[in-house]
Amino acid sequence: MIASEIMHFKERLNQSTQKLFVSNIFQITAESITNVFIAAFIWRFTESFYAVALYQVGFYVALATGFWINGALLRKFYLKNIFLFSTIITGASSLIVLFFSQSQSVLLFFLIGLVNAFGYGLYWPNRNYLELKEIKDSSRNYYFSLINAAGWTIRALIPFVAGWFIVFGSSSGLYEIETAYWALFIFSLILMIKAGLVIYRSKHVSPKPLFITRFNIQRFFNRRFFLNTSHGVVDGVSFIFAIIILIHLGDEGVLGTLTAIASILGSFVLYFYGKFSKETARIKISLISNALFIFCALGLIFLPSPINFIIYILVGSIFTSLYYIGAEPIILAESELEISDETEEYSVIFDNEFFLNLGRVIGIFIFVFLVYQHSQDFSLKF
Repeated sequence: MIASEIMHFKERLNQSTQKLFVSNIFQITAESITNVFIAAFIWRFTESFYAVALYQVGFYVALATGFWINGALLRKFYLKNIFLFSTIITGASSLIVLFFSQSQSVLLFFLIGLVNAFGYGLYWPNRNYLELKEIKDSSRNYYFSLINAAGWTIRALIPFVAGWFIVFGSSSGLYEIETAYWALFIFSLILMIKAGLVIYRSKHVSPKPLFITRFNIQRFFNRRFFLNTSHGVVDGVSFIFAIIILIHLGDEGVLGTLTAIASILGSFVLYFYGKFSKETARIKISLISNALFIFCALGLIFLPSPINFIIYILVGSIFTSLYYIGAEPIILAESELEISDETEEYSVIFDNEFFLNLGRVIGIFIFVFLVYQHSQDFSLKF
């Protein structure tokens, strides 16, 4: 069975796409450590919603700026060189949070988020460009479902092991919690460098963008921008998963375990969707996944605790990923319709990311406003 799946993988994807897939796997493994636990780390040492939220705001505000800088750099440097540099910066920047773990300044965590975003601001536009350029439309359902299924499997194993690694040190007295975080984030840095080296050693097209943005030559809001912004609003408050678990359900061990269970469930759903679905299913799966996610979210209000939080974490995250693999090919197809020549390709990617991050910032500010006006529990449920 495994051999047949590998053969199917090689038949559906060309060599450039296969290498892009391998690089993405390294990045997802690294990100499964930092994304799951960085919000938990900040919360553990500050117990401040504002510190966690403003770190995320700083990250997303600077991310779009990094995209613009990357566009300027591509006019003088090859994509693979910038890509490798971005992975090094991204892996190293997560360590900055550990240096300032004892700080109680909310503004400082906002600034740290700005710094951390710079590496990703160089990483994501180049990865998005490679996905737009290398993956054929007929293979996108398969590719995005496969990468998400593989990602969910990785997110099942890594957070589970990492979470209990953190807890074991504290309970056994062999090492401090902060030491465990240092070890995990250094491991994440090594993985990010490997992700960069795969692309650096491959032959991929390097764009020379004439335009970094298309804001001056198109309608400011169209269907593509609306999709990106609305997805960003939901994605922007995804950090509450870690906080919900630490407040209501347990420690990093529980955080890793629940993340692992959700990932196992999600990997099966996403893989079989990608293997057997057709292009015509994209809109339907986006609408259905959104509707089911709303029901999970309503469960936070109407179901008793802790059942409401467990269902939201285990099931809700699957539906948000289903929306992604339905909507992302639609957004790429919409993007291609607006491209008249290769000089415009990067500008479309920049605009997509700008509105995605705009939505993320809007989502976080809604959350912060509700914390300020009402209470932490009310905001988490809302």
